[in-house]
Order: sequence, then structure tokens, then C-alpha cells
Amino acid sequence: MKISILLPFISGLLLWAACEKNDAKEIPDAKAPTHKADVRSSHPNGISELARLMNDMYAMGEESKAAILNGEDIPIDIDYRSILTAAPTDAFIADFPEFEPLARQYIDAMDRLGRAENLTERIAAHKAMVASCIACHSLSCSGPLVRIKKLRLPKKMSGQ
Repeated sequence: MKISILLPFISGLLLWAACEKNDAKEIPDAKAPTHKADVRSSHPNGISELARLMNDMYAMGEESKAAILNGEDIPIDIDYRSILTAAPTDAFIADFPEFEPLARQYIDAMDRLGRAENLTERIAAHKAMVASCIACHSLSCSGPLVRIKKLRLPKKMSGQ
């Protein structure tokens, strides 16, 4: 009787241990992404050039927001203009007619952010940058919208 109770428990324990050992022995795929952001479950097939760029753009947006809130200059250290040439995750992006005009609005906002000489100009450029991201992702690939909306400045600063 005791064996019939312990047998399933021991079998399950052995199966679990065997699975753990197999996971540890997996050899990484040569095509597997190497960046931390690449291995997230939201990118089971890796990450495209455009998705990687958009992750960098989001990080830049966070830096921009923090710099504005702290009254600091905004260093722009990403190649945001490559949004027009970066390979997308899905080919349909190339056929999405609104993508190029909205990407150009983003580029314009980033250019303005880089040229901004005072806080008022930085706020306006940052707000335009966030609005261009929201406009594009409202039409296609809406998943990042919640994250993008976190880039908005406090209402008292931007009149949102």
C-alpha cells in the first residue's frame, strides 16, 4: 500500500529532475538572440532589426522623459533615422501605407528633440515623439501602446 502511494511521487520527482538536467544541457542555437531583451517570451522567434530599434527608441524615450523631468539636456544616441530601413518582424509592415509617413513624423520629432534649446522646446518635441509612436501603434501592432503611453509627461508639464 505504501509503495503504491510513494511510486507516483518518486516517479514525478525523477521526471522533474530529468527535465531540469536536459534544460541545463541545451546547446544554444547559433541563431538565438544574444541580448537580454531578445530572450523574452514575447519574442519566441527572436527579434527583428525594427523591433530591436523600437526597443532602443523606447529606452531613448525613457531617457528623454527623465531628462526633461530633471531639467537636463537630452543626449540622443540612437540611429532613429534607420526606422525607415530596418527589417521588420512581419513583412506586412512594408505594405502598411501609414508606416512611412508616421515614421517620418517620429524622425522629425527626434530631430526637434536634438535641436531643442530650452525646456519648452524639449517638452514639445518629446510630446510629438510620443504622439507619433502612439499614432503608428494605434493603427498597427498595438501591443506596445501601454508601454509607450508611460512615456507621456505629467499633465502639468505637457498639457495632455
